[in-house]
Amino acid sequence: MSVLKKKIRVIEKSFDYQTLLLATGRKLSQKLMKNDEDDLALKLINRLFSHHQSFGTELEFMGEVDEPINSLGYPSPRTVEAILTHWLENEHHPEHWMDWKYVIEELKMGYPREISPKLSEHPDVIAEMVCSWNAEHNGQPILLRQFWESKAQKRWIFDEKTKVYIETYISYLE
Repeated sequence: MSVLKKKIRVIEKSFDYQTLLLATGRKLSQKLMKNDEDDLALKLINRLFSHHQSFGTELEFMGEVDEPINSLGYPSPRTVEAILTHWLENEHHPEHWMDWKYVIEELKMGYPREISPKLSEHPDVIAEMVCSWNAEHNGQPILLRQFWESKAQKRWIFDEKTKVYIETYISYLE
């Protein structure tokens, strides 16, 4: 596949994702406002309009790298660089809140990692995270719920306060 076709495919996927992300954000922010959480709703809306700050890096990466995973099943150095940059620049990713000495292990082995309890001090980031997860699951709350219950809690270890926020926001979308 040509580099141009790869880049076009990345752009199409990004527009589909962003559309679902904004639709999810609209639904969640309306529910937040109905629950007198106007400030949080406004923060969420602002976060969603600046979502994925490293898109240019992703476009360049996805359009040019032919084998993001090497023959041994490990990410290539360029893949690792792009993923780490993305996590570092986008705090709605749980990995942003990990102890970074474990990040490479997470990439290689997929071990569950403890997410800093500091995340629970940022309900707007958690709301954006839930919106992103929902968009990744085709905007279908039932798939979001399945992801949360069967995969997310195996991959990341959240403190109880963060879990309550996540559960609340998922229920708002159902």
